Order: sequence, then C-alpha cells, then structure tokens
Amino acid sequence: MFGKYSLSNLFEAYNRKKDIINAYVRGDVIENYNEGEKILGLEMSAFLILFIISLAIWIIALVLLIKYWKVIPDWAKVLGVIGIISTIGGPIMTIIVVLIAKNMK
Repeated sequence: MFGKYSLSNLFEAYNRKKDIINAYVRGDVIENYNEGEKILGLEMSAFLILFIISLAIWIIALVLLIKYWKVIPDWAKVLGVIGIISTIGGPIMTIIVVLIAKNMK
C-alpha cells in the first residue's frame, strides 16, 4: 500500500476532516456537509473502512516484528523496519518477511 492511500496520507486526510468524520460516526447533523463529499476520492464510509483496515494491518505488523525480533535474522529485521516506517512494501511485506524468517531458524 503506497501513494495516495498510504497510512500517512490516510492520517493526514483524517486530521484535515476530523470534525466531519467524528460527527459522521456519531450520526450527528453536519453543517456545510454535502452527502457526496469525498476524502481522497472515497466516500466517507469507504474511507473509514480503508483507514481502520490499514491501521489494523500496521499494528499487526508491528506486534509481529516486536514479538519475533530476537528470533528472526538481521536481514528480516531490516526489511521489517523498512516495511513499518516506509511505503516500500508496507506492513504487509513486514508480516510476510517476519513469518517466513521466524521459521527459517
């Protein structure tokens, strides 16, 4: 996951529209809100689903990397950290690398 829908871009878009998103989640009436208004080209509900899934995958990758840090080889540590902090490969790469590397030893 990278580019337009990377986790950092999703957080940035969330922070820009935080008041509208929070009101939408609570079901409040939102002043100056058009029902068709989009965030990063996505409807509000699609944006929220993508945001939650992306955040969950990132958290899973971080937990796996921490849990198996002492077991995995150095090359897997490097790739895992790159996947966590950058959009190159992303957290899915970290999950795959950690799960493969932990079974190699």
